[in-house]
Amino acid sequence: MRGIFSAVFDVGRARTGAALLLVLWAIAFLMFILVATSAIVGDNALFASNARADIEAWLQARSGLAVAADPSLEAWDPVLRNDRDQQAGFQASVTSESALPNLNTMLLARGEAGHRFLEDLFRLWGMSEGEAEVLVERMADYVDADNAARLNGAESEAYAESGREFAPPNRPFLLAEEAAGVMGADALEALQPGWTDRFTTFSSGAIDLTLAGADVIASATGVSLSMAEDFVSERNGADGLPQTEDDLLPESVEEAMLSLGIDVAGVPVTIDDNIVRIESSGWAGDGSLRIVEVRKRGSVGDSGLLYYREGK
Repeated sequence: MRGIFSAVFDVGRARTGAALLLVLWAIAFLMFILVATSAIVGDNALFASNARADIEAWLQARSGLAVAADPSLEAWDPVLRNDRDQQAGFQASVTSESALPNLNTMLLARGEAGHRFLEDLFRLWGMSEGEAEVLVERMADYVDADNAARLNGAESEAYAESGREFAPPNRPFLLAEEAAGVMGADALEALQPGWTDRFTTFSSGAIDLTLAGADVIASATGVSLSMAEDFVSERNGADGLPQTEDDLLPESVEEAMLSLGIDVAGVPVTIDDNIVRIESSGWAGDGSLRIVEVRKRGSVGDSGLLYYREGK
């Protein structure tokens, strides 16, 4: 009889042990689900917080664009910067697009004078005379309408022989950054990293003497770099900064030319272009966004918009 009770007790104890093991496994599984769910909720909360910051930064940048689009504002007007709230704000600027040379105009519309301008500029950037001449001819081959290579140029055959997977499209550059693909442009990149950012394809083609750099002014007018630097220093006023209230801007092209000591420039120059570049940086918390627009001065909406880009 004791053996029977002992067997029954052992069976019961075994069942109890199995049940306890199942309970422990269930608890462990539920804890795993709870931890995983908490992690997911935490990640989602962080994602939502970052998304809100990015959206608010975008709204701030768009606000800066709207403010800067007012053609009556001066470049130094304090309303172009809104940083009263340290957690969110914007800073906007408006510049003449003609402060940047138009690559297509120099290569296609200005003839020999445009090519000479580019060669002079590239020499100021560190290229030898021969290197500058070769690069300009290759740029001209890249954008002209035919497939006939200039003496020092390069068309589709030369690109194929060099192992490149593309050939010159034989059309104007859509964006200045496209010029980085011209054969030999890597040599200029080594001397002036990001050099394509110093050109445009949207301006009227004249060089704006109120904002262009000394190297561009020297190449456009034929004066020495030191004379162009003196002109820029006087133009930027006592603080030495462009687009501030103490700037001494020429009121006419004739006045600017007189200050430079010349009668005629090598390529057309201006003191007021109708194409402007508006840049607005917005921030909110950890979010930030920069928007660049190129548009006709005073235009609103898409009608006068030539270029638009968003990025960090």
